[in-house]
Amino acid sequence: MSEPTDRAGLSAAGQESGPRDERTWLERFEMQLTIQRMSADDIAAAVADVRSYCVDSGQSLEEAFGDPRGYATTLAAETRPATPPSHPGARRVAVLMPAVLGLAVGFVSFTHRPEAPISLGQLLSVAVAIPAWAILTVPLAPARRRDPATPERPAFDEKGWRGLWLTLALVAVVVSLWTGLDQTLFTVWKWAPPVLGLVLLGVSQLVRWLWRPR
Repeated sequence: MSEPTDRAGLSAAGQESGPRDERTWLERFEMQLTIQRMSADDIAAAVADVRSYCVDSGQSLEEAFGDPRGYATTLAAETRPATPPSHPGARRVAVLMPAVLGLAVGFVSFTHRPEAPISLGQLLSVAVAIPAWAILTVPLAPARRRDPATPERPAFDEKGWRGLWLTLALVAVVVSLWTGLDQTLFTVWKWAPPVLGLVLLGVSQLVRWLWRPR
């Protein structure tokens, strides 16, 4: 994590842009370095270097380095990338799927009767729609890295909107299944869905703890 912006020093470095503009430049610079998968130590060193250069040269960050995202992309390509955790996609699925399934199963049915009816729509939502969403969302969710050959050009879907649209589509599908296919397939003990939901949430947290990056 970078140290707080030295407002006085950066203001002296460039009169055309105030502390707020320079703080915004640094935020975008750090964000793009993170997207380009630089390590935390390298990011902190890069931020310190650009701030120090501007104080010494009397230039603003924009004057000295131009577009923060473009410069970050170029700099990241010249720096040793951070070592990614092993199988990050598999880890995300292993943590995300039981957590979402746990929440869904926990709210499958509330009834005052001894048994809870399980509908076709509920079964399809839990067994098909939610697992498919967890598996498909993982490769779409992370921000896209820019191409170092064209650092000024934003990457396709750089902000990860596809993951959001997929999630909204899942919500629409689940609601449609849940309300449209309401014919009962079988019944279970009324406390079985909440108990199973809690178990799945516990499994998600256990996987997250066991598979945490070291």
